[in-house]
Amino acid sequence: MKKSLVLVVSIFMVLSLVLSACVQKVEEPTQAPVVEEPVEEPVVEEPVEEPIEEPEVEEPVEELGPVLKIGQIGQMSGLMALYGLQQQRGFEMGLKYMSEGKTDEQGRYIIANRPVEVIVKDDEGNAEKAVALALELIEKDGV
Repeated sequence: MKKSLVLVVSIFMVLSLVLSACVQKVEEPTQAPVVEEPVEEPVVEEPVEEPIEEPEVEEPVEELGPVLKIGQIGQMSGLMALYGLQQQRGFEMGLKYMSEGKTDEQGRYIIANRPVEVIVKDDEGNAEKAVALALELIEKDGV
């Protein structure tokens, strides 16, 4: 029974390969593109107006709110360091997108009128160290 089932399946496979090899590709005739001659429009001269100079007004500088601290824990060293670095770069790209590239004097991105500071910690792939780092970020760094 098994041999006959294998035989039937293999015959169907060979048959489908043979039939697909016999199919001819049909190309549709292409039409030559129609070229239209450009129509020249008459040139109308408009009176030239001198631009009115407006006095420059300085935009008021908004004071920034308090710094928003974000903690990021990942495996930045060891066997999986590549993934940790990709995570860090991706997060920075998201910050740049959300801030539309606006930064303060210290190079921190500004989102919702608040500078964003990211504190990155390496857990070295150790879960216990990651917990300790999370507590440190919350208690010591105020994230």
